[in-house]
Amino acid sequence: MTKANSRLILIASLLTTLGILPGNAAEMKHGTVVTEHIVSEKLRDTKTGLDPNRIVKIYLPPGYGESSKSYPVIYYFHSLNWTPEKMFADGNLVRLMERGFAKGVVREFILVAADYSSPTLGSWFENSTTTGHWLDFTVEELVPFVDRHFRTIRHRDSRGLAGDFVGGYGALKFAMLYPDLFSVVYAMHPVGTGTRVVPGHMRPIGGKSTRRAGFRTSKKTVMPGRLSPWPKPISPTPIGRRSIAISSWRWRTVSQR
Repeated sequence: MTKANSRLILIASLLTTLGILPGNAAEMKHGTVVTEHIVSEKLRDTKTGLDPNRIVKIYLPPGYGESSKSYPVIYYFHSLNWTPEKMFADGNLVRLMERGFAKGVVREFILVAADYSSPTLGSWFENSTTTGHWLDFTVEELVPFVDRHFRTIRHRDSRGLAGDFVGGYGALKFAMLYPDLFSVVYAMHPVGTGTRVVPGHMRPIGGKSTRRAGFRTSKKTVMPGRLSPWPKPISPTPIGRRSIAISSWRWRTVSQR
């Protein structure tokens, strides 16, 4: 499966699980993709020479320019060797979302994709004096920037997280660390979410013990979700006073004027 196809599958999953509402098919209307720049204070003076000027791609749904409504927001985290520009380059992502809007599968929302690339192997969504304070950049700069410049519903119940591979790891991490800011998360093939790192030659196939190149493994080394291409909805997980609904998208979509 290509990276582009995996992202389309993830967004398709979002459209079928996020705020599902019945509706009649309508004429396809088109939204707008805008490019913003954030000069980050949190990403300055790194030891890797990171450029603090970060590109942010923001998709505004068709109704955004025709009304004064406010919208829920999905923050999307890309994986390694990928950028927001590549996400929107072929137009497939936008066409998929707009088909969902037109057919009444899902209400309109804003999609935000910031640039988490770096001179090394990406941000890995950490706070580091070496590679940058990426957690702080997201929650202290990116989210406030989007709320200031666009008509968003400024409530955790209307903020979601999504990502694939390393981006899926990042989405889950933000959901667990900042439950007061985000309410739902969807991660496709998230990296590094098992109980430990298992080398490729030691990973079991189909949950059965295997022996490769002299190595022996057991069922205990199966990593959660490793062999399942489709995540299963689970009940909200309590985190302090808040809860994160994983793959159970129930958003506050009432307009705020």
